[in-house]
Amino acid sequence: GAVRSVDLVFTGETPPDLVQRGAWTADMPGGEFEEGLPHPIYLTLGTGGYPADETGIQALTTLVGDYDGKFSYDNAQVQYATENGALCSVTMSSRGQPERLLHIQGETGSLLIDLVTQSTVPVTRNYTGSPVNKARKNIDGSFGLVKGLFENAKLVAENSYSDDWDSAKRLRPHYYQIDAMVEAVRRGTEPPIPLEEAWWTMTVMQAIRDASTEQPVETMPVD
Repeated sequence: GAVRSVDLVFTGETPPDLVQRGAWTADMPGGEFEEGLPHPIYLTLGTGGYPADETGIQALTTLVGDYDGKFSYDNAQVQYATENGALCSVTMSSRGQPERLLHIQGETGSLLIDLVTQSTVPVTRNYTGSPVNKARKNIDGSFGLVKGLFENAKLVAENSYSDDWDSAKRLRPHYYQIDAMVEAVRRGTEPPIPLEEAWWTMTVMQAIRDASTEQPVETMPVD
């Protein structure tokens, strides 16, 4: 059915003062942490849809760490409603153990996607009401995780015996995206990542910056 809500939890991100991509990140309000935020943001936009309008984007930030640099946040949360009424939220934190959990709620079922283990657990039945149903939920969830583990292990095994491009792009997301982009250029079709999604990603990033500083930042460096 239609998507009704999307909730993404992205924790254990790079802290603001840990330079990995260049010293220029220290000039941003969120430092190195901010540089990595577009990834969970565009994942939320791509699965849940775009905000109904710019004014409907709500952003919260907090600063809980003690850093030498002048950073204004190391945690961020964004929520918005789409034109179709779906509620979307993403929580991003530089603290805690790395978690990448995406919950997509539809009209008749839902998906719980663990991006760390690359496994998907579908929920297509009502598990409430009895201890038996609750136990069945655990069984079905375990089956989804084991299935994802098996499929990933199979991909790794196949790639170890073959280093051709088709095998590589099935295992490495960047290879897959590069391949899709090249094919779009060759065929003159739309790119795999729509320009509108890129624009909304920057718009959400600006909302986070505005929430973290007293005065809105007019310009942002582009990676």
